[in-house]
Amino acid sequence: MKPWDRRFEHRFEYIGESISFAGNCGDGGSEADRAKVSQLMDELAVRLSPPEHPGRESEARGAGGAAEGYLPLRKWLSEAYEAFGEPGIGPEHLLLTGSATEALGVVLRAVVKPGDEVLVETPASPEALALLREHGAVAVPVACDRDGMLPDHLRRIISSAKPGLVYVTPQYSNPSGTVWSRSAKLALLDICDRYGIPIIEDNSAGIVPFARVMDLNDAKSAPETKSLYALQQQQQLTGAQVIGIASFESTLCSSRPVSWISADISLITRLIELRRIEKGTSQTSPPLDQNDLNQRALYSLLSGRRAELQTCEVTMADTAQADIVEGANEVKYDKADKADKADKADKADKADKVGIASNDEGSTNRYLSWRDYVMTVEESYAARRTLMLQLLQCNEWRGCRVENPGGGLFLWVTLPSGLSSEALLRAARIKGVTFVPGTFCYAPSTGIAYFKDMLLEESIRLNFAAQSEDQISLGIALIGEAISEFTARS
Repeated sequence: MKPWDRRFEHRFEYIGESISFAGNCGDGGSEADRAKVSQLMDELAVRLSPPEHPGRESEARGAGGAAEGYLPLRKWLSEAYEAFGEPGIGPEHLLLTGSATEALGVVLRAVVKPGDEVLVETPASPEALALLREHGAVAVPVACDRDGMLPDHLRRIISSAKPGLVYVTPQYSNPSGTVWSRSAKLALLDICDRYGIPIIEDNSAGIVPFARVMDLNDAKSAPETKSLYALQQQQQLTGAQVIGIASFESTLCSSRPVSWISADISLITRLIELRRIEKGTSQTSPPLDQNDLNQRALYSLLSGRRAELQTCEVTMADTAQADIVEGANEVKYDKADKADKADKADKADKADKVGIASNDEGSTNRYLSWRDYVMTVEESYAARRTLMLQLLQCNEWRGCRVENPGGGLFLWVTLPSGLSSEALLRAARIKGVTFVPGTFCYAPSTGIAYFKDMLLEESIRLNFAAQSEDQISLGIALIGEAISEFTARS
């Protein structure tokens, strides 16, 4: 977690041991699987680090990190998008970053000026609202229902607010868990196309990226709800620019975050130049930093490369040459030839076994199948979500309301009438449990008539993906105790 994220979450922390439902990332599944991934990523990062041997500094410079991010990983993402039913996002349309917060910050610095108005959902991501304030932007709320933003209110706000940007989280919205309907997405695109307003589509905290097509050869059907970018291309609505933000950090690899921005080439070029200026370098290949190492390590896991794990010492020159070879031999997604596709899928399944030599007695090999890991994480999050929903039906939580979002990371719980979310947080922190009060999830209203019911009903955001089932059971019981204490006094 980056320093800015830590500053935000620190607002809700308890000094000492605590159970936190306040974060915006999952923990990556079971402790055993997390340990495997962490060990592999650490091992890869160490082997890919710049050499420390005298006389080899030129090798490190020659294999430096591209400002737009590691090319083989960008190619992998491009192919994954195509397999996912969203063609046209080539490597040149992608910019890799560390955390999703960093990605959003880069975009905001490029397209938002202090005082600009940015339209957001109601409720909206508390992390994004805080970042908008930090950049001097003015968040303007747009009324929403279960399908997404209300088109009539969106038009009314645009006619009076003159916004410079719209920020939305349509796939398992943060914090409500809403999945926007196709009609709501099309309405947003149509309105923004008419007024020429760019859209940030942030899916970083919603879904495990490409979970169903991890081998790039799985011809399973595309997701039921397409992204705004895919719908924009399909409807040929070119007046509104869609800027995508996605991440492996929030759902899988929070310890070594890798996120990315997808946009048209002109904006990506602007973002690259902005990052170079901020880093004080004009180099096209600046020295490797931690983000570069994370990207290379993640690519090794995603693609099933074994070289860095089997070689005792990998020079930067060797790694750079391997990248060139890898780029020339990447597997292409071929819908036309089913037999060839099946053969490639079988080979990819074998290659996906990434192994490292164990130091345990017997020198056995431990392996991680990335696709199996992704499926395991999804199952783990689903089980935790089910458990938390069941616990929220207990007697201590009577009077509360919650819906099953069917995915994502969060549950949005409406509290009993008269119970303040911030007062509940203060009581829960004494017991060692934290969460995000709903009051942090609303931008100041400019049209109170649209928001009256929402603002009268206090809510809290609970992250079900960041704690084990035992911790969830204990944490929900402790919050339930605090609620019971409030209701008993009233």
